[in-house]
Amino acid sequence: DWGGYGLKQLQEVALHHQLQAKLNKESVPCKVKEWMELVLEVPREDQYVPQQPRRAERNRKQISAARYSYETWLTVTLSQLHLPHQAQQVVGCHRVPITFKRQLHLIDVLSLEDLTVPAGRITGSAELRRRQLMQLGWAMHSIKLSELYEAARTGTLRLVVSKLVSSLDETAASGGFAEPMLRKKVPQVRPLNRPMRIQSQADDEFLDSDGEDFSSVPCGKDPRLVL
Repeated sequence: DWGGYGLKQLQEVALHHQLQAKLNKESVPCKVKEWMELVLEVPREDQYVPQQPRRAERNRKQISAARYSYETWLTVTLSQLHLPHQAQQVVGCHRVPITFKRQLHLIDVLSLEDLTVPAGRITGSAELRRRQLMQLGWAMHSIKLSELYEAARTGTLRLVVSKLVSSLDETAASGGFAEPMLRKKVPQVRPLNRPMRIQSQADDEFLDSDGEDFSSVPCGKDPRLVL
């Protein structure tokens, strides 16, 4: 299980031990400290490999969850909104789709493996990720993959992301998020499947005439219907 789920669990345990030792101000033996640092430095495949849409598989005996390139959906939409951000970042031992490093805010997507079926409750691994990211000082804002998929399918992804970023702004005023990023740079929201004329509140330099939308994004099947 080199670089797989076993290593992920081991890194989560090492990160938990580090956070608890720092919180309780406990002294850690040098060998244990070096071992935990070494464990966290080992790269995992799921941390750095770019997301790719799932291709048709002929081997139907192997059952696996469908994959969706939601990180691409988010970063393309934020780029269209002219919002500075970082995509596909590793925080602690967790991969994060979108981060705003200056404000210490991030967007987390609850994918298929993060929710139970059929109740749709958050799993223990997703809750552990949320707790550790918050202990590292990040403000976490989650959105379900099914909501992103529906927005991409109906052409309202920019509207959904704009509302999510607006909620970030309300809670991040003390971090300087509102003035430089939202009030000056966010253009008016237009549906993705219509011709767009973006007008900036600060100036008229942001014009988008290419009419890009997400109707051509290979969304695949509805994630709410995939086991």
